[in-house]
Amino acid sequence: MAMLSLSLFLGVESVPTRKDKTWQVIHSWQHQESGRKVFEAKSNQIAQTCKSGSFIKFPIVLYASQVIYQNEQLILSYGNPGLTSANFVASAPTLDCNLIQANTTLRWKVYGYSDYFNRIPWYPRVVDSYPHTKLFGEKLYVAGFFVLFFLALAMASVMYKTEHHYKVLGTVLCATSCGLYLFFNSLPAYTGPYLSHLHLSPELAHKLSDTFISLGATGLFLFLFQEGVLLRKVFLFHCISSLIGLAIVTLSSDGDVIQFGTTFQFIPILVSFMNISITCFFYSKQSKKKSDWIFFGVSTLFIV
Repeated sequence: MAMLSLSLFLGVESVPTRKDKTWQVIHSWQHQESGRKVFEAKSNQIAQTCKSGSFIKFPIVLYASQVIYQNEQLILSYGNPGLTSANFVASAPTLDCNLIQANTTLRWKVYGYSDYFNRIPWYPRVVDSYPHTKLFGEKLYVAGFFVLFFLALAMASVMYKTEHHYKVLGTVLCATSCGLYLFFNSLPAYTGPYLSHLHLSPELAHKLSDTFISLGATGLFLFLFQEGVLLRKVFLFHCISSLIGLAIVTLSSDGDVIQFGTTFQFIPILVSFMNISITCFFYSKQSKKKSDWIFFGVSTLFIV
């Protein structure tokens, strides 16, 4: 409820408030027997504007599944409509216009994960070139997972004999945890071709991904604490807040409450980054090696 109230306060809508001439909403987010919600819209016009060589680009709805029908016949199913297993978190389908017949009606259904994430930013539209949605929402997630694990091994081997063991632990924890965060946010890329028996519920995948990003932040701050740019009190404040947030994430079975547990940890993370920024500003004349490590560590988490 707190997350939904914050969204309403910030003016975030679950569906676009501006009417679209191409799409007609059949019903907004509607409850199903499973407890999930589904959004449905149809269009009689988009098939007329969809020419050969063009594509229909669909919006990203976090954790959701999207299904498209043409004259009541299924032509594209993206994700698991029953949400019995995890979907790609930040990706969306693309429909080739060559698959669409002239003068047909397209019906679009979105199966949402939770009220907080059930947000449609805009309606599907025709674009001239293939969208990069899957590149940024799927392929880079998979690539990032392998890169971060390789980075963890490389940095551990370099730092093992020269740096304090807590610094090595912080570095490896940050890189591997951020890699696992990307892994659990892109599970369908592995469950199909490689790990066919690894089918996790969306809630469990959400818990695991958010737990690992929290551990990644803790690993980064442990390293920076050992470097002397993060105060002990601030680091302890972050650790205690993270434990409380992770307890909420672990014990909850609702996607909105899981996200609240994750968001709860943002305040100590922001406080820690403020501490780091102030310290780096006043002690910018430290050795170049230390400055490079600080810049590298902070940049890694920001990029992820």
